[in-house]
This record gives sequence, structure tokens and C-alpha cells, in this order.
Amino acid sequence: MERPSYAELVDRLQSATEDLGGTITERAEADGYPLYHLELPGPRNAPRFLLSSGTHGEEPGGTTGFLHWLEHDAAKWLRIFRIDAFPCLNPYGFERGERHDAAGRDLNRCFREENPPPAVRMVREVLDGTHFAMAVDMHEDCDYFGFYVYERLPKGPTVAPALLARMALEGPISHGEENDGLEIENGVVRMEWPQDTSLTELAMTRDKWPLAFFLYFVADHVITVETPGRQPLAVRVRMQRAAVETALSFTRGRLGL
Repeated sequence: MERPSYAELVDRLQSATEDLGGTITERAEADGYPLYHLELPGPRNAPRFLLSSGTHGEEPGGTTGFLHWLEHDAAKWLRIFRIDAFPCLNPYGFERGERHDAAGRDLNRCFREENPPPAVRMVREVLDGTHFAMAVDMHEDCDYFGFYVYERLPKGPTVAPALLARMALEGPISHGEENDGLEIENGVVRMEWPQDTSLTELAMTRDKWPLAFFLYFVADHVITVETPGRQPLAVRVRMQRAAVETALSFTRGRLGL
């Protein structure tokens, strides 16, 4: 499997979105590339579900996995959810296999900046005033052979057990490694924080926000999935699709839909 070019990606996104009765709108431009927000319709008053991918350009499995999910899996969920997506937030990096944008910025550290890059500004403006039952940020770790997930929840059921059981059918799970000083235990990044501190309060103590920190303010449940960049792209795409499917199934059950 090969990742598509950005032009091919956009063509296929537009075709699949049209087939599903949705809309894909150019909301901004960055580094000479258009940036898109995708909306798929659902029942009136349906809960909303958010997907984002392609923040880091050297992680093509997220964007390619989203594309394949959209083309093959999305239709059945439109009876239950309204689904928003940002399919590729860093097309410059996606085209070149580079983590950063053309100015050398890591977009996933810019979500609290006063004057952020265009992709970050677009996400903040589009999501202003919205609310999601769940948000899934689709990433990869280029140094890893196994899958892992970030999930912070002060209370309530977690999706990690179901997600990791599903991932084990598609490829390896990370065990015992460290990531930026945090231990990965059975595929889950262990993160400690004061239990009397909300996630939004936790975010406000940090200067550099990843997208997930911003999403704490607009979604009830936020996860970041990391497929293993050392595996073939086809494996990572299957994992990304399976991660989205598992998160949707979990959210449907949590909401009793």
C-alpha cells in the first residue's frame, strides 16, 4: 500500500463525502495547500463525533487510515452520529514525509498560541461553540513497533480495554517502553495528575498545547491513538480504521444509543 498524494487524497475525500451526503469545505490555506473541514450528516440532535489526522506530516497512516475508513466504514454510523473531521492538518509535511510545517513548526504544540499557524487557527475557529461526545486524534509513532493510546479520564468508563483488544487482532501492542518520560503499560500511556483537577484545569497549567488539550474544552472524551510507524502502512491503516470503529462503538454504548 502506498500513501496517496495530497491531490489524490483530496479527490478521494471529496468523492466519498459526496457519496455520503456530506460536505467538505476549504476553510484555510497553509504553505500553499488548502485545508479542509469535513462534515457528515446524522439524525437531528444526534451526538457529534470528531476525527482529526495529519497534524504530523511523517505520520501518513492517520490520514490514509481516515480516508479508507471514510470510503469503507463511515456510512453505517450516520444513522447514529453527526461526524466532523479534519483529514489532514499538515499537507506540506504529508507531501514530504516531514513532521513540521514549512516554517519548521510542530503544529501539535501550537494550540495555545496567540497567533498560531493557519491549521491551528482553523481548528479553533471551526470548533468554537461546538460540543462532541468523543474526539479521536489519529497519530503514529515512527519509532515504535506496537500500538498505544493516550487517554485521560478522571472518572467513567474508558475505551482503552476495548481498543487494545481490537488492536491486538491487527498488530502488536506496546509494552513497557517510555515515551517522553511517560511509561507505556500494556498499550496505555500512564499519566498521573491530581484527581481533584479537571482536564481543562490541567491544560491551563501547560504552555504548549497539543490538539488533545484544546479538545478537552469541546469534547466529553478525548483519545489520541498512536499506530506503530515501524509496521507496514497497510497494517497501520487497518489499525487506524479499527480504532475509529472501536471508539464509535464504545461511544454508542456509553450513550445508550
